[in-house]
Amino acid sequence: GGSDNRLEDSNIQRCGNAAANAGDCIWIADNAHRNVIVRNTAAYGGHGIIVTGGDKTSVQPSYDNVVALNDFANPWASNTNLIGYARRTVIECNRLHSASTSGINYPRTGIQITADSNIVRYNEIFANTADGIQIAGYTYQGLLQYARSNSVYNNTVWGNGGAGLQLFQADASQVANNVIENNIFWGNNTSSDPTTSRSYNGSYWDIWVDLYHAISDWPAGSLNGNVVRNNLAAKDAANIGQGWLIIVPPGGNNRYYTMAQAQATFPNVAANLQPDPLFMNAAGFDFRLQATSPAINAGLVIPGIPYLGTAPDLGAHEMQ
Repeated sequence: GGSDNRLEDSNIQRCGNAAANAGDCIWIADNAHRNVIVRNTAAYGGHGIIVTGGDKTSVQPSYDNVVALNDFANPWASNTNLIGYARRTVIECNRLHSASTSGINYPRTGIQITADSNIVRYNEIFANTADGIQIAGYTYQGLLQYARSNSVYNNTVWGNGGAGLQLFQADASQVANNVIENNIFWGNNTSSDPTTSRSYNGSYWDIWVDLYHAISDWPAGSLNGNVVRNNLAAKDAANIGQGWLIIVPPGGNNRYYTMAQAQATFPNVAANLQPDPLFMNAAGFDFRLQATSPAINAGLVIPGIPYLGTAPDLGAHEMQ
C-alpha cells in the first residue's frame, strides 16, 4: 500500500462495473498509512466509493488515514467502508449519501464499520437505501472481522431506508466497546420494504441489533460493552415512545425495548432523547439546527473536542 499521499479537490466518477458489483473509486489497504482524502466529489462506484483497510487474510493493517470534507454519492452500490484492517482512520465532515438508489444492487448502508479503533464524526449520512450506520463483525473470505473500540459521534443520520444504527455480529466475531454518542438519528426507516426498513412487531426500530448468526448471545443486561448515549433517535414524532431497540438473538425470542426501557435495562444506554431535532430544511438536505432545536447543548462533553455554549450540540453541526 501507498503512504503519505494526498488526494484532494478531485472529481471521481464511474469506477468499476455496477452490474458485477465490482470496483471501488478509492481503495486504501495493505500497509497504507497517513493518506489524506479531502474535499473530493466522488460518485458511481461499481462496488463502493471508498474502502479503507482491506479484508483478506494476507493484508497488513493500515493506520492513521483521514477522509474529510468530501461529498460521496453512490447510486450504484455501497458508499464508505472501513473494513478488516482499517485502524485509527478518521472519517469526518463528509456528506455520505445515495447508496444503491439506482436499484442495480441490493440496499446499502451509508457507512459500514467492520474494523477496530476508528473515528467517525461530523458526517451527514442521508438518503442511503439501507441502514444509516452499520457496525458489523463477521467472517469474509476466511478473515474474521471484528468491530471494536470505534468512536462514532456527532453525526447526522437522516432519511435512510433502514434503521439509523445497526449492530451486526455473526460467526465468532465480536462487536464490542464501541461508543455511539451525540448523534442525531431522525427520519430513517423510509424503505417501502418492511425487512429493509426495520419494521417489525408493530414498530420501526431505530437501533437494530442482529446476533442471529453469532455463535453466542450477549450477556443478559449487556450490550457487549457498546455505549449508546446522548443521541437523539426516532423515526418521526409519531414514533416517539414506540419500539426503539431490538435485539435479535442467535436463539430464543427477540428482545424489544422502548427508549425508556432500554435506558432502564442497560447501564451503557443513557441520556438519549427523541424530540424533533428541528433541522433547517431536511428535505433540502440542510441539517443545520434551528435556534430552538432540542439538540442544542444536549450532548456529552468529549475530552479534547471544542464546543460552543454549555455543552456540545447533537449532530454534525455545532450551532451555539
